[in-house]
Amino acid sequence: YWGGLCAVWAENLTRRALFDALWARRTVALTGCRIAVRFEVDGACMGSEIACAEERHIRLRVWAPRALESIEILRDARPWHRTSAATNTLDLELTDRADKPSFYHARVTLADGSLAVCSPVWVG
Repeated sequence: YWGGLCAVWAENLTRRALFDALWARRTVALTGCRIAVRFEVDGACMGSEIACAEERHIRLRVWAPRALESIEILRDARPWHRTSAATNTLDLELTDRADKPSFYHARVTLADGSLAVCSPVWVG
């Protein structure tokens, strides 16, 4: 991919809010197409570090200008859950049972090959 974009999940469009979002690692890497991604584990937004829990509630919300092709949730940098959708929006909720510290993040691919990858949530 040539170039790329960085998006942040900020509370509002002020300079202070943008820098706060960068500092908190609420970021998404994009390959050109503007895809909005909100990823949470146990209610903690992407970029967070949270305490270890045996049961982890994962939520991914995606808004894209074109149809989604595949959505992957990765645990410890390996695919843990994969799904597809033929729409341009997605609201996915999952539960994982794990007995060790892990980190989770999401990778979204559009039908045209555009890609979005969010910052992880570290658990433990």
